[in-house]
Amino acid sequence: MGKVKKTGITEEIIGAYEKNMVHIPLKQMGHFFTRAHRITKKKKHADIVAGNFVLARPAKIRGEIEALKKNEFNLPLKKPKAKRNRLRRELYEKNPRLGVLNELILDLFYIKSLSLESYMRKEFREASDILRKEDLRSLYLQIGTLRHDSSYAINSVFMLKHLGIEKIDQEAVAILKDYYFDGDLNMERKIPAWEFGSLVYSLTHVIIADSEYYQRTAAGHGWILDYFAKNAELIMKEATVDMVSEVALCYKLCGKEKEYGKAVEKFKSFLLEFFDSAKLEDIGYLVKKEHTNSILMILFSENKGWHRGPDLSGHEFFTKQA
Repeated sequence: MGKVKKTGITEEIIGAYEKNMVHIPLKQMGHFFTRAHRITKKKKHADIVAGNFVLARPAKIRGEIEALKKNEFNLPLKKPKAKRNRLRRELYEKNPRLGVLNELILDLFYIKSLSLESYMRKEFREASDILRKEDLRSLYLQIGTLRHDSSYAINSVFMLKHLGIEKIDQEAVAILKDYYFDGDLNMERKIPAWEFGSLVYSLTHVIIADSEYYQRTAAGHGWILDYFAKNAELIMKEATVDMVSEVALCYKLCGKEKEYGKAVEKFKSFLLEFFDSAKLEDIGYLVKKEHTNSILMILFSENKGWHRGPDLSGHEFFTKQA
């Protein structure tokens, strides 16, 4: 297989989202430009993240705190069609606090990543107190949660560690590994397609979450990289483009692109077959595929390191209102 040659993908993707900002929903816009900043460190991207936070996050966080205090939860009326999403919903129906806890943990981590603990002092303290009173070990350290909540549960256990609230990430990974694999990284049991997809997402998010979401190099996940390399053909056959994008990115996040060169080349070549610059002119595509595009943006960037934050503690949006 020849070397991956296409360049400029990162710039094309960023340019498309900058051009169409007014058409992108707040959730996707915040997600995309936070990640853009982590490879560009451009002030204009930090400004977008700041504006997005002011508009989207405070009310959301307050709503999550109130829901957990009152123990009142509302799942979306529309039930998902995909098996993986249906099983996650069933898990939330049995334990409705789980879905809101996932969101609150994510929001607290986002506040910390942007250095906005002082700006959101009351909410940050109140939410942290709620989390410390939860039986998080019983909630997350069970295979039912790790199977059906997959990447969401993995995200939460790593963010809890990053927040200094509960250190259960390695126990969660061990439970997942022991359930699915033998000592040679062969599958312990035959699993359906939906579960294979969940497993791939869980494994990629072990690395993504450990990197604090593209803020630092992740270390110590060789067995996951080995599994991906050993099963590259299966992953490209059975997984979605979004999943393959995350798999390829894991090597970059671990600083192991050269060591696993053949596998990385396979994954990148596979992804290039699906990348079409013309689609970046379609606003509907930009919205629907924002997650995949943000991963491709990072994967094909030429950055040699990662930028934290952005640190918004001194940004005018927050100092004027502090």
